[in-house]
Order: sequence, then C-alpha cells, then structure tokens
Amino acid sequence: MKVGLLAGLADQNMRKTIVAMYDNPEIDWTVESLAAEACMSRSVFSNLFRETIGETPAKYLQHWRIGLVKKWLKNGQPIKLIAEEAGYKSESALSRAFKAQCGFSPREWLINISR
Repeated sequence: MKVGLLAGLADQNMRKTIVAMYDNPEIDWTVESLAAEACMSRSVFSNLFRETIGETPAKYLQHWRIGLVKKWLKNGQPIKLIAEEAGYKSESALSRAFKAQCGFSPREWLINISR
C-alpha cells in the first residue's frame, strides 16, 4: 500500500479532510471534526489517516501549517496575522510549534534563510 499525500488524495474520504485542512488552516481542527468531514468514526478515521498518509492527523496538520507560516514569513506578513491565519491561538503558540518542528524561532529561521 502506498503512503503519503497522493495516496490520501486518491481516497475519496481522505481527500475531503485534506482539502478541508488546506482550505481552512485557521480552523481549530480536531480528530473528531476531521472524522466528521470524512463521514467516519473517530477511531476508524484516525487509523485510516495514519495508514494512508503516514502520520497522525494532528502531526500532518502541524506540518501543513508550518509550511504556510514559512511562506507567509518570506512574504513579509506580520507574525500576529500569520498566527491567526495558520490556526494558532497566539504568537507564542505559533513560535513553540515552529521551534519544535524547525529547531528555530520564526524570527531566527527568517534571519537564517536571508543570509
């Protein structure tokens, strides 16, 4: 069985949730709300997502959001606006998630890529 984004998009129910996350990163998605998008129970959805995509829904969403954050930082958007648009409750929540995934704060990351 193939694993990853393309495998997820090939599955009709997984596609609904992936598109929903991509179209609305600012929503406070939970496994329950994503499962509802896929018309599945929480446990069935969670297992199928992990088997199909290769990581948990929460981890996948975090990776997607941090990718958006990087793009918006490069475009010069203010961190406060980025935090809201990417679905983080605060700038500090965004900074913690960013540092956990990238090893740098958003500001440090931006300085490093500008060199």
